[in-house]
Amino acid sequence: LNANKVSVADIEHLAGLSYPVTGLLAANVTIGGSQENLDAQGNIRVSEATAWQQPIQNLAIGLQNSRDHLDATVDLRTPAGSAKGTLVYYPKSRSYDVQGTSTDIRLEHVQYLESHTQKVTGLISASIKGRGDLNAPQLEVSVDGPLQIGDQKVDGFRAQANVANQRPEFSLNCSVAGAALQAHGTVNLTGDYEATANLDSQAIQLDALL
Repeated sequence: LNANKVSVADIEHLAGLSYPVTGLLAANVTIGGSQENLDAQGNIRVSEATAWQQPIQNLAIGLQNSRDHLDATVDLRTPAGSAKGTLVYYPKSRSYDVQGTSTDIRLEHVQYLESHTQKVTGLISASIKGRGDLNAPQLEVSVDGPLQIGDQKVDGFRAQANVANQRPEFSLNCSVAGAALQAHGTVNLTGDYEATANLDSQAIQLDALL
């Protein structure tokens, strides 16, 4: 597959898809083999793009075969910040190893937050890592950094989510108006999708929020 400055909107139209994504696609990719012995290599680049109102300066994806596995790299750059990630996929066992990091994300430059919520500012970092197989995925995600929602500061903000054994688990820690706030919950991805959540906090001075 070779393409140069192809409109993402045109590709969506041909595929019968409709997403709020625009941009120009350039690609040089070779794909062959079977599901268990995949042969893929090349690179994909999207520029002058937007996704869900967020401008994207550059999105680069690299693919490279290495014996029994496929290596992929992702490099994303936006006005709000940048992110990098790697994926190693083993077709025969359907297992994977994924890692990604993003530092110094400026929330005031995230267009979705600006248009859908009250003013949110802050400089946060995020990371993702996981290892497992597609039948029993495992994943860890963390987000932390100082926040301000409207006029209210949120100190010590840290959110974590873990997925293992078909059971996501999340936790949240922060301080609002000088009071510690903690939340914890789980969701079962089988059966009736039973969920539990707990929220604990110290006494909050309401006049400090007004």
